[in-house]
Amino acid sequence: MEMFMEKIYNNTSEISIDELIKYKMQNPNQMITIQNTNKSHNKLESYSLDDMIKIKEKIAEIIRNIPKEINEPDKEKKIFTYIYTRLAHLIAYDEFAASAGRTGYERDMSEPYITKASNLVGGLLQGKSMCGGYSEILRNVLSEIGIECIYIHGEGKDKLGDHAWNQVKLDGKWYNVDLTNDRDNIINNSECQYFLKSDTDFKRYEQYNIKSEILHQCDESISNPNELMKAYKFVPPIVNSKSITEAYKRQNHTTSIIQNAKNLIAKLLNRTNSNREK
Repeated sequence: MEMFMEKIYNNTSEISIDELIKYKMQNPNQMITIQNTNKSHNKLESYSLDDMIKIKEKIAEIIRNIPKEINEPDKEKKIFTYIYTRLAHLIAYDEFAASAGRTGYERDMSEPYITKASNLVGGLLQGKSMCGGYSEILRNVLSEIGIECIYIHGEGKDKLGDHAWNQVKLDGKWYNVDLTNDRDNIINNSECQYFLKSDTDFKRYEQYNIKSEILHQCDESISNPNELMKAYKFVPPIVNSKSITEAYKRQNHTTSIIQNAKNLIAKLLNRTNSNREK
């Protein structure tokens, strides 16, 4: 029987896909644990080797699509804007999982489902996440390109329950960001209220009861958020209506072929049964 093993890392950038494949060949039951930077939250998430390989591949895909023309000045802010908005379009908010613990909305839900909605699996592999998942995904994606980002744990708006967000260091300065609360703003092309904010401006929008031990002082908000968003946000590709029409025609054609085949088989079976009765 293979021994269960576990390896602990601070973020996904500390392990390569090649290493993961090697570990899988040596011991497929080994687990990979990503330790959150927030010690007070004591957040440890373990992943199977298969899931971690898929996670690394998804992160690599996101990074690979960062526009090559991005350059100085404020290069990190521009890259961050792209990643922040890309994740908003990639990951839907998992309202079902989020409502599991709210008073009046308690749901009978398995612990693994809620766990996945709060870690890298839910958002990157299943396309749905809660605040913990958004924050952990943002932290790990940025770690892969050398941008420092920490996970912050506290209590959110109206004290409805625990909440998670991030602090990120860009071009030498720390800022507060909350992708969970900004997601709808990004999708709807509205002004982002939680994007690269100072401590003062961040608290203006939402009462944050911070429980994290690790915090950096954020002295100023970014001066040109609208310009950054306009120039460097991720823009979903426009789906060609002609392509949709052609795909629909092909689907109908395929369906027609299958239906004709079924009709032919039915006729042959009826003929066979009729001959037997004679």
